[in-house]
Amino acid sequence: MTGRGKWLILILAVAFSLRASAQSVAVAQLSGIVADETGGALPGVTVIMKQTDTGVTRTAVSGQAGGFVFTNLPVGPYKLTATLSGFSTFEQTGITLAVGNTRSVNVTMKIGGVTDTVKVIADTTAVETRAVGMGTVVPHETIVGLPLNGRSALQLILLAGGAVAVGGLTDGRQYPGAVSISVADC
Repeated sequence: MTGRGKWLILILAVAFSLRASAQSVAVAQLSGIVADETGGALPGVTVIMKQTDTGVTRTAVSGQAGGFVFTNLPVGPYKLTATLSGFSTFEQTGITLAVGNTRSVNVTMKIGGVTDTVKVIADTTAVETRAVGMGTVVPHETIVGLPLNGRSALQLILLAGGAVAVGGLTDGRQYPGAVSISVADC
């Protein structure tokens, strides 16, 4: 195989792997447990996640142990609402999901009338408690304003932390400006 053919295969492999990895982490997950004031699980609670920017909603019903899970949520700000007959409606705003987040929101519902609403205006914990992976969201402004060496998008990997550029050109056969990146094990 010629040198040109090897480069074409390498470029295609990198392009397909970047595309596949972007598809697998462009979403987030939110889960939690619904309980009453005494800590007892509440099954059958209707839990609604509404993305506040787009108005798109997803609905789940808590299971026997009070648990609910929303998978493949697009990133962005959300409002969570939980309702069950005989209990006050629970609302929490300010939940912001980033790429690859696996977050948890536990809901405590109080016995009350149908018109009572408990509102929580705060974000859930910023500490990732369920996943061991590392990641970050690089804002568009940073990408545009960053003086990238050779304008290589692969160098954005170094902004996430846990990755370092190693070595350099080892012989004259490598592509000029090629960077070897070492990613820390999580």
